[in-house]
Amino acid sequence: MKNRYTFYLSVLLMLVFQRYSFSAPLNGVSFDLEQPDGSTVPVLVWGDEFYQHIESPDGFTLIRDKNGWICYAKLSPDSSELLPTDSIYTFSSGLKKSLQDTPTNINREKHISIRKSERIKHHTKVRSFFNTTDNVAEETLQPSPAPAPDSNTVFPLAGVTPVIGKYLGLTILIDFSDKPATMPVDSIKNFVNKQGYKSYNNNGSVRDYFYDVSGGKVDYQNIVVGYYRAKNPKTYYDNNTSTFALRAQELIREALTWLKNSGFDFTQLSADSRKQIYAVNVLYAGTPAMGWSKGLWPHQGSISSFSASGMSITKYQMTNIGTSLDISTFCHENGHLLFRWPDLYDYGGESNGVGGYCIMCNNSSKNPARPCAYLRDLAGWDIVTDITDIVAGTIFKVIPNSNTSYMYRNKSNSNEMFYIEAAQRTGRNKTVPDSGFMIWHV
Repeated sequence: MKNRYTFYLSVLLMLVFQRYSFSAPLNGVSFDLEQPDGSTVPVLVWGDEFYQHIESPDGFTLIRDKNGWICYAKLSPDSSELLPTDSIYTFSSGLKKSLQDTPTNINREKHISIRKSERIKHHTKVRSFFNTTDNVAEETLQPSPAPAPDSNTVFPLAGVTPVIGKYLGLTILIDFSDKPATMPVDSIKNFVNKQGYKSYNNNGSVRDYFYDVSGGKVDYQNIVVGYYRAKNPKTYYDNNTSTFALRAQELIREALTWLKNSGFDFTQLSADSRKQIYAVNVLYAGTPAMGWSKGLWPHQGSISSFSASGMSITKYQMTNIGTSLDISTFCHENGHLLFRWPDLYDYGGESNGVGGYCIMCNNSSKNPARPCAYLRDLAGWDIVTDITDIVAGTIFKVIPNSNTSYMYRNKSNSNEMFYIEAAQRTGRNKTVPDSGFMIWHV
């Protein structure tokens, strides 16, 4: 039985596990990418900063050739890589390169893709460059200690320090001589910090999001600085030839050095016991022009330790500003930076991960979903009730979209458990695919 506000859960049903529809972080999102002559063409992008599959709006797979031109793609004989054909993608007009010799009668098959094993190989190779470990640390995967005999409430998971209180991050704004800033600084300050923020159709600011989903336990704000004018034009950093993120990290070091030389006090930022700052966000003017995880494509990564004021910086996230502001990517990447949450999408692209049911997978750009019950428990935000030994037929009142959940443990495997929560398509969960019970297998 359920009504608009309350669900009831019978323990008789707690072993039922439902597989949900899934989707990747970018699932056919539209971008305009740049050809070598400076013209742009519309494309659809699937994937993340580590591996991307790109198609034309009408479904033909694309790839850049050795000269940087975006071309229609074909598969290698062993399906291990995409190869450019001689046919340049000419969706838009104005290409300066002569197309007289471009064949127009080649056999173009839609939606071609390399083997899953090769996608994972590419993904792993790029991830290794960043030294990014998005898996939760080994000790954090251990279950909570058994509850006291007369208590159903689970203790925090072993090895996890709850993320509760006030946190202060850094957001650096960057523009370029060939791409000057158009977004006012105050607009971005409001985007990250303003309570009750509604601009650009967002459901609150970044601060609002984490305050709401933590049940009021986290107040995360950012000091916003800039704009810093980069030493080189955007085309120097956002190019198709350099190893991904090398010049992005060069740009980040430039901006941090500029900030250090200006006398900025890094000690005011939140940091761990080793004085490593938790969250550095870098937002740059314009949009990513290269695609295929090249240039200034938005990403989260690490730099060799940068020190200032006795503090050090390694982890960062970089995102473009564009002409609009969306909280989803910023919140997702800060899930990594602040809370060490893992990605919950399928790197191989064969499934949709946990879909639109959790911030660490695919989400609405303006109103991302809440973190799932397991991640909220890791952060210390949920009241978790252990129902492993509850008598069958016991009825629990479950409040949807709340910071309460239920856990059932596998007594034969201390590392396996199920989290149960209820979601209703309102508020922070308005964009999830459906309402009802969510059962998370951990």
